[in-house]
Amino acid sequence: MRRSTCSLAVVVILSVCFARVEADNDQSNYTFFGIMVGKMDFSRDAVAESAEPLVVTGRVGRDFNQFLGVELRGGTTLDEDELSDGTKIDVNYFGAGLARFGLLPTRERRYGIYGIAGYSYADIETKLTNGVSPDASDSGLSWGVGVDLFANERSGLNFEYVRYLDTEKDDVSYKLEHIGIGYVRRF
Repeated sequence: MRRSTCSLAVVVILSVCFARVEADNDQSNYTFFGIMVGKMDFSRDAVAESAEPLVVTGRVGRDFNQFLGVELRGGTTLDEDELSDGTKIDVNYFGAGLARFGLLPTRERRYGIYGIAGYSYADIETKLTNGVSPDASDSGLSWGVGVDLFANERSGLNFEYVRYLDTEKDDVSYKLEHIGIGYVRRF
C-alpha cells in the first residue's frame, strides 16, 4: 500500500511538472532541473560523532508562480565516511517529493530565498567492524531552506540546507541532513 501510494504521488508530481502551462508575464512559471554536491550529515543521539559522506543529488521540478512549486529529488553518496570505531556509513540512495514555498520571491527572478517541505526516503548502510552490514531504510517528513542566484534568465547557482530525516527506529534516534551547492537550469 505504501509503495503504491508513493508511486501514485510520483506520477502525479511528474505529470504536473511536465504539463504544458503558459508562462506568466513575469516569467515565474517554469520547469527546472539541477544537480547538487554536498555533505550529508548522519548523526545518532547515542553517539557523539557523526558521519559526513559526500553526496550528489539530482533535482527536477516546476515553479507555478513566485510562491509555490513542486520538486522531486534523488541522490546517493560518492564515498562513505568512517567513524572513530571503524564503522562505515554509506547512504545507498535517498529521494524526496517536496513542495517549494517562495519566502523572498523577486519579480526579476535573479535570486530567491525559498523553503521546502515534503516527504523523503533513505536507505542507509552501516558497515560494522565485524563485517556485518545491516541496511536501514526509513522515511519521514523533511524540510529545508535554500537560495537560488541566477547569472541570467536560465542558469544559476543553488545553496541549500535540508533535513531529510529526523526519526527514531529500533530505539535509536538519528538525523539525516544535507548542506550543498549546485547548478540549476530553468526552461
